[in-house]
Amino acid sequence: MGVIRDYLMGQINDMIRLVLKVLFKKDLDEIKDEVTNDSVENDRYETLVKLVDKGEINEAENLLYEYIDGKSRLDLFLGIEFYRYVNSFDLDFLDNHDFSREEIKDGIKNLLDMYGYESMADII
Repeated sequence: MGVIRDYLMGQINDMIRLVLKVLFKKDLDEIKDEVTNDSVENDRYETLVKLVDKGEINEAENLLYEYIDGKSRLDLFLGIEFYRYVNSFDLDFLDNHDFSREEIKDGIKNLLDMYGYESMADII
């Protein structure tokens, strides 16, 4: 089971890397830096992280969608970084807090659709 868990986690991380490289010519660290270097986005990210750490992942995801407008590139990066962070947790934590890797993948696809990257969402 551990191999499957690692595979799914890795698959999502690869998907995120692909999106960032193809759409923005950026890597994971550059995206996190953009989010954390903006004071508003950093505050939002810290709020989301605290909720996730407490196991309130669904609540954090709902808050994420209150934050983003479908226009701001930084908001898109915030969403991607949020899902990357959630993906870093093991399957037991996610299961215990009613969240799945499939929901992470769906969330990333939803973000891409929201920001007009439907074609990219279709291939991942």
